[in-house]
Amino acid sequence: MRPLELTMKAFGPYAGCEKLEMEKLGSQGLYLITGDTGAGKTTIFDAICFALFGAASGDSRDGSMLRSNYADPETPTEVSLRFLHQGKEYYLKRNPEYMRPAKRGDGFTKQAADAELHYPDGRVVTKAKDVTAAVEEILGINRQQFGQIAMLAQGDFRKLLLADTKERIAIFRQLFKTDEYRKLQDMLENERKQVWVQVEDAKKRVQQDIARMEAEEADVLSLEVAKAKAGEMLLEDVIKLLDRLLEVDMERYKECETQQNRLKEELGEINQRIGVGETLEQTRVTLAQKKAELKTLEPEYISLLQQFEAEKERIKEKEPLNQELGMIEAELPNYEALETLERELRQLEVSEQGLLDKKENYEKKRTAKEAELTEKQERLQDWKDSGETLVRVQGELERVERIISDLNHLETLERSYRESQTGFQAAQAQYVSDADIYDDYNTTYIGLERKFYDGQAGILAETLKIGCPCPVCGSLEHPKPAVRAREVPTEQELSAAKKALEKARSKRDHSAQEAGVWKERMDRNEQELEKTSEQLLGAVKLEEILPELRKQLEEGIHKQEELKQFIVQQEALQEEKAKLQEEVPVLEQELQGLIEKEKEAEVALATSRTKLSEAQKHMDEKKRDLKFRNYIDAVAKKEEIQNRIQALDKKFEEIDRKCKDIADSITEIKSYIKNSEEILAQSEAPNLEEERAKKADCEGKRSAFEQNLRRFSTRLQIHKDVRESLVKEAEAISETEKKLQWVKALADTANGKLSGREKIMLETYVQTTYFDRIIRKANLRFLTMSDGQYELVRKKEADNAKSQSGLDLNVLDHYNGTQRSVKTLSGGESFMASLSLALGLSDEVQSAAGGIQIDTLFVDEGFGSLDPEALDQAYRALAGLTEGNRLVGIISHVADLKERIEKQVVVTKQRSGGSKAEIVV
Repeated sequence: MRPLELTMKAFGPYAGCEKLEMEKLGSQGLYLITGDTGAGKTTIFDAICFALFGAASGDSRDGSMLRSNYADPETPTEVSLRFLHQGKEYYLKRNPEYMRPAKRGDGFTKQAADAELHYPDGRVVTKAKDVTAAVEEILGINRQQFGQIAMLAQGDFRKLLLADTKERIAIFRQLFKTDEYRKLQDMLENERKQVWVQVEDAKKRVQQDIARMEAEEADVLSLEVAKAKAGEMLLEDVIKLLDRLLEVDMERYKECETQQNRLKEELGEINQRIGVGETLEQTRVTLAQKKAELKTLEPEYISLLQQFEAEKERIKEKEPLNQELGMIEAELPNYEALETLERELRQLEVSEQGLLDKKENYEKKRTAKEAELTEKQERLQDWKDSGETLVRVQGELERVERIISDLNHLETLERSYRESQTGFQAAQAQYVSDADIYDDYNTTYIGLERKFYDGQAGILAETLKIGCPCPVCGSLEHPKPAVRAREVPTEQELSAAKKALEKARSKRDHSAQEAGVWKERMDRNEQELEKTSEQLLGAVKLEEILPELRKQLEEGIHKQEELKQFIVQQEALQEEKAKLQEEVPVLEQELQGLIEKEKEAEVALATSRTKLSEAQKHMDEKKRDLKFRNYIDAVAKKEEIQNRIQALDKKFEEIDRKCKDIADSITEIKSYIKNSEEILAQSEAPNLEEERAKKADCEGKRSAFEQNLRRFSTRLQIHKDVRESLVKEAEAISETEKKLQWVKALADTANGKLSGREKIMLETYVQTTYFDRIIRKANLRFLTMSDGQYELVRKKEADNAKSQSGLDLNVLDHYNGTQRSVKTLSGGESFMASLSLALGLSDEVQSAAGGIQIDTLFVDEGFGSLDPEALDQAYRALAGLTEGNRLVGIISHVADLKERIEKQVVVTKQRSGGSKAEIVV
């Protein structure tokens, strides 16, 4: 990648549009970027890096710091870069996020970060993230790798020199993609932990199984069981102990089972004898009960027979009752006909009353309708002129509303004037404050600048030697050299003060601009307010406008409300009038209809009264021929006779059933008595007390045996389960422990934990290969720069047995043949070592990244710490980098480099603010 053209707008110290045609620098050799301190030399590197990746070259500067403090607010901040890569030309344009003036209204708005990339074939990629991804794909590296390979930012390349093994591991992991080896280390360590946990879990399960083992307290094996539970016995011996326990318990179980079966047979015989004795005893008790029951039933049976004969005589009373019942049933249809006539009569009476009510209702409605019609006709006459009144009042309301609208507009103008007046006062106060702050910063900066240049003169005077020319005036004599001040501000402090001053100036100018805008707005609002108030209020002073305005506005609103209420009333009146005009004809028709219906009701009522009289006469004739008063009385008499007949039948059937039941019971009891007496006479009864005592003794013994059987059975099952589990766990533990042995060896090897060996992890071991190649390439420059004195060496042993090693760095001093830490190098030596290491890293990363082509290298500062001889050696080493087709750019203040390097980019500060850059070839 080689830049061809760089354009910066409102970027850093460059206030306007600064274009650098970098094609003029050629495609090979060294070029120097030089200029005043704080003028913007490093900003050129920042612009290139920002155009490519959206970030500055150094980590200390982010995108929000790239907007120029000297630029006009309307000038956009952006960087465009045309560059050549692998024979193809690309064009980039990118802007950071910054605040710009709003297009509408006053104030500022945020301009979002954006970018666009133009390919050689005409394709265009937009959006900041997408452009960055496309650039990384074209170059094959990201922003961090670009900083390590092509753009060695100010002070950043010393980080790699002074880093320890842990810090270099993180740097190389990103550059050489060694994270997969670290993942393998972690995977092996996780696998070791998992297998170890499996072994421990299996051992815990074994101990839990052993804890379930039991033995009789008096048994000699109980001591062995206690040893097993205490963990004092090998797993194989525990399994053998379980076999012995199973054998002993099985013998005891079988012996107990035999004795239990014998008791079961004996208990069965006892239960049989007890059953016979209890049966005979129950038979004697039941026999006595049956004999007593027979004595009671025989007299009762004789009494029931007498009652049965008496009921046979009473049953003859049914005959006259049946005859009377037949007569009533024959007359029932006549009663039904009578009820039908009564219902028809009642319906006629109801109909007559309904017609009478209907007639009276029509009369009431007719009277009410006549009154309603008269009242509405009178109201229509009263509202004859209401329409003309409504039109007149509506016109008056429109006139009042126009006045209110004008007064509201005037109130808005007065409020706008007061707001602009307040804004102007605040902006004016802000300007005064910002101007005072700027004056303070300006005084501070002028003092610091004077001390700095006085201090530089003192530093330069300290290097003067008699007979050597002064680099300023060329004199060989130095009678009164300047004295170095005690407190001299650094270049960074002066630069910081300059930035603070420029920021204060920008803020002051912005405050002045804001105050001007508010003043113009206030004057414009005042003119419009005076003009409008004169039209509406007459000649009124500015401070009297608001009270007079509010007074007239209040009167107008009050008048408006009164007119609106009157119009609402009149509109409601018009609606009511229209409604009445529609209702009156309808009422007249309804009244005529009511009169006709009233006449029809009178005719229907007369007809109904005639039918009612004829029906009453016919019903009286029917009643004279019937025995009972009505149908209900006849049915009641019929049901009374039927109930008497049913009661006679029921009593006869009940006595008959009782006689048969007692006769059957007497026969059954006599049969039971005969059979029971024969059984008792033939059977011999056992002694129940003796037999029950024998049964209780047998059941006690059987319960004890059953309890022992359950205990032996449970223990046998537990020991079988435990033995089966222990056999399985023994096999699993053996296999898992074998696996743990080789997995642990692999994990310890990969993670550098082998006892008595160097603490080098697998990832570190892989990185040492890259580091050794970096050191070899770095030493090609370092030996040249140090005139053969120093050579970088990778330290292979850690300072202590616990620390990780492999990537620590020493320096070999060929003058005395000793090695020491790179941290002991002087400032100039550290710079040469850091630059050599950074250049070696750049070469190795390009090689490892698969043919990355970087045609331009950028080196920022650091040469001021070198003596003339070291500077000459460093120059030769950098010149060697330009062999082939490579261009190397250097930022430096060193005067000797200005004389040696012809191609230069000269950056100068402008008195008006900002900087300028030009290419000198």
